[in-house]
Amino acid sequence: MPKPYDRPHLFVRKAPSVHGFTSVSAGGGRAKRKEHAREVHGPKLQAQFEKAVATPEDAPRPIRVEFRSEKGFDLKLESLDSSKEGGIELLSVREAGGVTYATVLIPPARLKRFRTIFEQYIKENTDKGSPRHSALVDSIAAIRRAALESVWTELDAPLPGDRATTWFEIWLRRKGATVESFREAAAAMNLTTVTSEIQFIDRTVTLLKATTAQLEQLLEEDPAIAEVRLARTVATDFTEMSGQEQVAWMRDLAERLVAPPDAAPAVCVLDTGVNRGHALLKPALAETDLHAYVRDWQVDDHHGHGTELAGTALYGDLSQPLAHRARVALYHRLESVKILPPPPGENDPRLWGALTAESVARAELAAPDRSRVVCLAVTSTAASDRGRPSSWSAALDKLAAGYEDEEPKLICISAGNVELDDFARYPASNESQGIFDPGQAWNAVTVGAVADRAAISEPTFAGWKAVAGNGDLGPSSSTSQPWNNKATWPLKPDILMPGGNAALDPGGRRVDTPDSQGILTTHRDSVRRQFSVTRDTSAATALAARLAARLQAKYPDLWPETIRALMIHSAEWTPQMIARYPGRKRAKAPQLRLRRPT
Repeated sequence: MPKPYDRPHLFVRKAPSVHGFTSVSAGGGRAKRKEHAREVHGPKLQAQFEKAVATPEDAPRPIRVEFRSEKGFDLKLESLDSSKEGGIELLSVREAGGVTYATVLIPPARLKRFRTIFEQYIKENTDKGSPRHSALVDSIAAIRRAALESVWTELDAPLPGDRATTWFEIWLRRKGATVESFREAAAAMNLTTVTSEIQFIDRTVTLLKATTAQLEQLLEEDPAIAEVRLARTVATDFTEMSGQEQVAWMRDLAERLVAPPDAAPAVCVLDTGVNRGHALLKPALAETDLHAYVRDWQVDDHHGHGTELAGTALYGDLSQPLAHRARVALYHRLESVKILPPPPGENDPRLWGALTAESVARAELAAPDRSRVVCLAVTSTAASDRGRPSSWSAALDKLAAGYEDEEPKLICISAGNVELDDFARYPASNESQGIFDPGQAWNAVTVGAVADRAAISEPTFAGWKAVAGNGDLGPSSSTSQPWNNKATWPLKPDILMPGGNAALDPGGRRVDTPDSQGILTTHRDSVRRQFSVTRDTSAATALAARLAARLQAKYPDLWPETIRALMIHSAEWTPQMIARYPGRKRAKAPQLRLRRPT
């Protein structure tokens, strides 16, 4: 899966500057700390510590204590954690204004450790004549009982107001605590939780709906809580709104948009058409960039799939720009060529290659000087013949290689989806379902889906679990596992992009697709609804095309082949994928040469 697009320094053009070398051993390396007069500092911290742990009702429960550093100095964090021995646990660390705050969970039986440290700091010296434990105690400026803000690790957002009901992301300790006990404690306070969670080595992450005042009370009751963050906005936060509410949110974002330049690159969506009437698409989609393979089909979206792809190709997950208040600059445009006829019309399968080539040519003729990324999330209803070329994949290879016009093109193709009913056999179904035609094309970027969200928020899916773990291969994503790779067929997909997830019922037989596990995007019928949900390899393909277009906008002089190489070679297996296939730390690099079809 490609890393986030946050590294705009692929090419270093600034002239180097020369600096003298200083050996590491000759310089510091020790944590900075401020020395104190122990006869004053020691008793002060003693008193603060006793006040922080003095509440009688806490006797049977561990206590969270917050330690604060001096401004501009470091805390000796390693001395605040002995969790490997089952004792004191460092829960979270945050920094603000040059001050470090560490929240520590202390079992009642281990309180004496800190009391001894402060007592020895005041009264005893080391062999070198300095106060005992001075490295730790001098690094501490103040101590207090931990509050909700002590475990709040959301860097870019303040705590919501006391009365605002909010979805929170709760990070639970896995040692000596269970997610079930947390849910029981929340239920006792009539708070809403979800039935799914994400497991990490030392943390379990789940969701809770509460006010900050309620969460503060729960924090006092439940020692399992290690960190609290804002829950990431999910599609249901918007799809469950009324039409009127959706319009208000849409207008708010539309007012914050900065339209792309006329010369910006474009994502050319080959699908069911696009509804340009949507206010979030119009700034990036000119009327002259709407086309249809057959004029009588019209250019509007008769199905919805094309408009969903367009919104995803332009914004990514639409819930993110909707949720924040900043201006949103668009760096690329949209084009649409309708390649699927309205029902009951059907295309002749034998002509798919020619149809695709002609459709790309329509967009090129309308804007010949524009760079573009072709987004094709339409595949055959049958898998490819174990990787062998077809007339369709060969046509795409010719297009991508610039075989006829000497103009190479960047084409993102969907790998194709496993049938929903087969998700219950995950991941065996993915390994047995081959990439769909024309995804075997050598020169195109074939895109699969990674499961990028696992939590399920809808009450109607209580007890259901995510099919795939967060960060694992998406349940819909087909692979080239069934192909005979002893032959010279490529390894596919080339990259994975987010494609949501699916849910499995408690019995392990029924599969469904809750909106909370989908990716928010634009709705075809913008008179009735503004937002829809997309997922699977179609959404992943649109996101890959968006990534490519943003790279083109940032580096307009790069060849399409170079953009393709950057995307594929920046992709790495996630820890979840490596765990599924031990010994394979990285996928075999695909061949990047442009292959001229025979």
